[in-house]
Amino acid sequence: MSFVGTIVLEAGPRVNLVEGPNGSGKSSLVTALCVGLGGNMKALGRQTHPEELIRRGCAGFELEITLSGGPSQPDVVVHRRTERGAQGGKQRRGGGSSGSRVGAQTRGGDGTSESDDRYEQEDNDIDAWDCGGGRGRSIQTMWQLDGRAVTEKQVRELSRGMGIHFDNLCQFLPQERVAEFSNLGPTELLESTEEAIGDGHLLQQHKDLKQRTALLKTKREELQRTQDRLGRVEADQAAQAPEYNRLRRRNALRREVQQLQWKRLCVEKERRITQLERLRAQVAAMQGRVREARQRLAQAKAPLSNRTCEVEELQRVVNARSQEERDLNGQVERSQETLRRLEQQLQAKEEEFEGLKAKSARWRVDVARTRQELDRVKSERVALPRGLDPQQSARQAALAAEIPQGAGEIATVQVQLNQKRKDIEEVAAGIRLLEAALQKQWDLREQRLQKLERKLPLSRRLYEWITEMRSAGRFRRRVLGPVLMEIRPMPDRTSASQLEFVLTDANLGAVITEDQEDNNVVHNWLDQNKAQAKGRRNRLLFLPEDPGPVQYTDGHPSQYAGFGITGTVDQIFEATSDLVKQAMCISCGINTAYVGTEYAEQAQVVEALFSRTPVRRLLTPRLSTVVNTSEYDRSYRSQKIQDLPPAELLNDDAGAAHGDEEAKRRELATMRQEKASLEAEAQQLEESLRQRRAAVRVLENEKQQLQNLRTRLEKSAMDLLRRESELARQLTRLEHEGEPLATAGTLRNELCNIAEEMMGQASNTVQLIMELHDVHRGLGAMELSVAAANASLVPLQQAVRRAAEVVQAAEREVAAAEQRVERTQERVREAEAHVREELGPAGRPDAATLEAWAQFPEQVEELEELLAAKQAEMEQAQAALRGDEAAVMDAWQRRATEIADLRQRSAAGSNEVQVVEADVAARKATWLPELKRHMEAINETVKRHFASIGCAGEVVLRESGEEFDKYAAEIRVQYRSQEPLRPLNRNHHSGGERSVATMLYLMALQGVTTTPFRVVDEINQGMDSCNERKVFNLLVESSSRPDTPQCFLLTPKLIAGLHYNSHVRVLPLRYMPATRMSVLPAVATLLILEAEGHEGEAAGGGGAVTCGASSGRAAAATGSQASHHQQQQPQQQRLPVGEIAGLPQLPWHRVKSILFYGRDSTAGQD
Repeated sequence: MSFVGTIVLEAGPRVNLVEGPNGSGKSSLVTALCVGLGGNMKALGRQTHPEELIRRGCAGFELEITLSGGPSQPDVVVHRRTERGAQGGKQRRGGGSSGSRVGAQTRGGDGTSESDDRYEQEDNDIDAWDCGGGRGRSIQTMWQLDGRAVTEKQVRELSRGMGIHFDNLCQFLPQERVAEFSNLGPTELLESTEEAIGDGHLLQQHKDLKQRTALLKTKREELQRTQDRLGRVEADQAAQAPEYNRLRRRNALRREVQQLQWKRLCVEKERRITQLERLRAQVAAMQGRVREARQRLAQAKAPLSNRTCEVEELQRVVNARSQEERDLNGQVERSQETLRRLEQQLQAKEEEFEGLKAKSARWRVDVARTRQELDRVKSERVALPRGLDPQQSARQAALAAEIPQGAGEIATVQVQLNQKRKDIEEVAAGIRLLEAALQKQWDLREQRLQKLERKLPLSRRLYEWITEMRSAGRFRRRVLGPVLMEIRPMPDRTSASQLEFVLTDANLGAVITEDQEDNNVVHNWLDQNKAQAKGRRNRLLFLPEDPGPVQYTDGHPSQYAGFGITGTVDQIFEATSDLVKQAMCISCGINTAYVGTEYAEQAQVVEALFSRTPVRRLLTPRLSTVVNTSEYDRSYRSQKIQDLPPAELLNDDAGAAHGDEEAKRRELATMRQEKASLEAEAQQLEESLRQRRAAVRVLENEKQQLQNLRTRLEKSAMDLLRRESELARQLTRLEHEGEPLATAGTLRNELCNIAEEMMGQASNTVQLIMELHDVHRGLGAMELSVAAANASLVPLQQAVRRAAEVVQAAEREVAAAEQRVERTQERVREAEAHVREELGPAGRPDAATLEAWAQFPEQVEELEELLAAKQAEMEQAQAALRGDEAAVMDAWQRRATEIADLRQRSAAGSNEVQVVEADVAARKATWLPELKRHMEAINETVKRHFASIGCAGEVVLRESGEEFDKYAAEIRVQYRSQEPLRPLNRNHHSGGERSVATMLYLMALQGVTTTPFRVVDEINQGMDSCNERKVFNLLVESSSRPDTPQCFLLTPKLIAGLHYNSHVRVLPLRYMPATRMSVLPAVATLLILEAEGHEGEAAGGGGAVTCGASSGRAAAATGSQASHHQQQQPQQQRLPVGEIAGLPQLPWHRVKSILFYGRDSTAGQD
């Protein structure tokens, strides 16, 4: 609808600013690029069928695009002509784009466009003409490539071969999909970036990794199922093993026991031989380490030896004097040692003499006491009774009969009491159920569940299921919901009405999750129970990251207190978790809905609030007011005022009880009376039981006393006899030892001799000490010199000591290992001897024995356990035989066959899992480093761009191990110094801030992509003039460098004072006034012919190759990557055609600009 006739746009090789007001045809230029190069129309976000591009009343459209082939390469001309078929009505020719729009294209979970089915839905490939259905009419399209008729598939292959991908928002960003690109998630942004880098092989590798990871997961699940089945079958087999063994092996158990014993001996021998070989290998390794340690010790000793020689020379000077000192020291020490020895001898003799005295006193006391004790024991043994008297014996026999009779009566009463207690417990359980049912009717939570269940029938089951899962700890992170149950009671009716109005029933019944796996679990439960939802299903809100505290993007409520604002909706209620408020802020914007008093309902207050502040939603006690602002005209506003209905779900008044409440209460009273009666009967039985037990205890105590009396008498007699014998032996021993003081005279003489010898030795020691003192005074200075020299040896000695310690440790290990080898060799010899005893001189089993051993385990411990089991089974097998032997044998064989098959499948599955794991690791090693390299390059460029505009930003590759579907590219920005660096998010950043970040990211992609051109439509609409200027300067700078893609930036306006250079070309588009439409038929042909003449005269063609169509046909055309030569300015000629249009004599290109674009585009250049 924007273009009439033929329009030719000459694009520059670098930056092309297509500027014009709304409706001037900028988006039609984007549409021409897409449909002219075989792009999918769904990538436009507007039209979905070529018929929608044909102007009303026209027969079709025609366009031609010239792509630069590069240096020394011919240009490529793509021509498309599309017309309605015979049913199309009037065959008038014209062209343009209609104003029809469709919803924005969505993207699948794997990051690919839903239209990635390679355009089968648009046109079928043909050789010259093709027909397709649409809106009840046939559409005919003809494609030409450099004048040759081709198919649409060939055109698409050409575009893809040149790196042109219209479904990639990083390369082709039309106006209708700007918001979609800004809202791309980190995962989708990474996939779009991968597709834009190079030839898109990174994206294909990423997709392959996700597919292989899914295959790996499937293989692992199949393997787990096989292993689970194998475990169950083996468990069944093990459960039936005893019966099978009784049937199959009842006559062979003795032979099996013998085979087990033989195998245990052989296995033990082999194990010890293996252990011996392993120990020998360890000894060899340790000996190698000892040799290495000794070599290092020798290397450490070399410098020590050199230094020691130097020190020894100095030491020899001191040695003579030191030798004299050592001799004297030795004499003094020997003298002191002799003195100490004599002193010890003297002390020992004195202690021995004192000991004799004490021993003599104790001997006398022991003899006297032993004789007295012996006389006393003999008298007690004579007086002790020999047993119970006849009366006590008769009583003991009577008690033996009375006690069992009393125990029988107690058992009878106990059975009656247990039955009564069981009856009481049953009645008490019924009472608790009735009390709980009555309490539940008045519970606030139950009230809310009842009301919410009327709105969303699945809410009660969902709440009970979430509570059970949360109590069992089956959720990885927090799962809350429904939201109504997480909101604390609200006594204020007005606040409850405001909150319920903003949240709505859908959000009050929503469930909130933080973890992806938890989210999937809840989603699956909702799908499984959707039949009970009756079409009204609870929402599921997923918050993968903590959004932090609530942010007030329209200003803090305290700023608007003068307008009667008291807060926002998130401040009027309390929840069980801050996650509830965060989710509601994202879901329904409660942080942007402001709450005011009745003062805020006044018309002048509302007008002032909405005109002076960014507030757009206001809730007062009676009304809800919402203001909408036009995206294109900020001065236009519309208001929506609604009465605030009373709260229903959040109205926490007590509800009416059910009609059967009185019946339940009567039943409760009856059951309580029954319980009291049963408790009284139980108390009577308990009293009777206590009395009977007391009587039995009295009898048992009496019986025990008689028994204890008899035992004590017998024990006393034995103790007295034993004591009498011990005392007699003790008295005999003491009399045999005799008086200890008989040897005291000899001991006194030895004491005198030792004292005289000590006095002489002390005098000699004093003389030697005086001589040693004289020698010390002369040796001091000489020792200082030697100490200084020795100090230099300390580091070297420490090194040698450490090396020596290592050698010693290694030698100790070798010695210990050799000891273990010797012990093991001895055990091996013992085991071989046992084997020869059992199996004969050869010591080897025959073939039949080996075949019998194959079914036994290989470990000694297991063999011993099995041997013990077989021996026990051998004793019980004959007595334990049962019938139906054929059925047992048949079932056993079937399970054995299945176990073998499952084990084979398990081994094969394990191999397949290993192969796929290796393949995933190899693919990741190829894909991830290259992706990191590109992302680091993009990150550095983004950081530099943000720094140049006074902000901070970065691009982070968020990895997720083997979960390749969770890899993401995250843009983090900081527009204000007081804020942290945070991910780009529509909840925290304005549209302009997201536009700035998006544009800087697109510019950063220029360094890593091979696309010939990039198209961005009206990305600057959300920017202020300051940011738009900064972004424009960066765009000019980054796009003016060599080997950068051609860039088309479409905008409805350009701010004044922008800095342009020779690489920037402005392509203005304007409306065609009605007064100039009348002269267009007369001058269009002349202008085009004149333009073609000037283009032929210009050498080389200059900038981007242009395109056009004959007069009378509609076409939208532009250029792709331009050549590397700047276009020459056309010669300033004056055309007479200007007079036809009522214009003065002007150059032809200025007349064309005025006629077609509505202004003189070169007026500022003259």
